[in-house]
Amino acid sequence: MLPLPSGEILLSNNAVNGLGSMLIYHPDGAPVAAGKPAIANLPVNKAGKVVLAEGGTFTITGTLFNGISQAASYGDDASMATNYPIVRLESKAGLAVWYCRTFGHSSMEVAVREVVVSTNFTVPWDVPWEDYDLRVIATGIASDPSSVTVAW
Repeated sequence: MLPLPSGEILLSNNAVNGLGSMLIYHPDGAPVAAGKPAIANLPVNKAGKVVLAEGGTFTITGTLFNGISQAASYGDDASMATNYPIVRLESKAGLAVWYCRTFGHSSMEVAVREVVVSTNFTVPWDVPWEDYDLRVIATGIASDPSSVTVAW
């Protein structure tokens, strides 16, 4: 089982004869509110706007960036950690979703609600210039959106 950034669960059934299947579990209801990451700070320009350059690397801070668990494991042969932040850009025009590479996490502790942590993220080079909702996702639970603009 693997928690996905959407909050869904991907399940692989690897049959002995090699004819396995992939299943996706779609949960009912809302995610656990106590597990929602919160963005505290994004880089702001002189005009007070968050403008991200394509290909640029930025630091973001907040709480619960590592989620409320380390995700799933199966015996001693499979472990699917999700205690790291994922940064997602959602086009306000509804055209696309982009995922940014994250790295340099200040902490990997889970279920620490009161500690502000940071991570770095890089905006992909091919992200179109437009307005986006930026969210941080941990253990399949997304933060509230922060408005950002990708431009040069």
